[in-house]
Amino acid sequence: MSPRPADDPNASVEDGAGVVGAFPGSSIWPFVIGIGATFVALALVFGAWTLAVGLFLSSLLSSVSSTRVAAGGLV
Repeated sequence: MSPRPADDPNASVEDGAGVVGAFPGSSIWPFVIGIGATFVALALVFGAWTLAVGLFLSSLLSSVSSTRVAAGGLV
């Protein structure tokens, strides 16, 4: 096994740095999920009209998300 940079007293921080990795592209859908869940939770306090808005956003998310996945795009 080769010596690690942490074992070298003269090593710098850059010597131990590795590949950070790949990150997925940005998406609006986590925000839409959060807003939909918020409206569904607010239905407990304010009534059925907020439940309707939350369910609409949730159904919008599921339909658009499944369409994009079926098309091979990023979600």
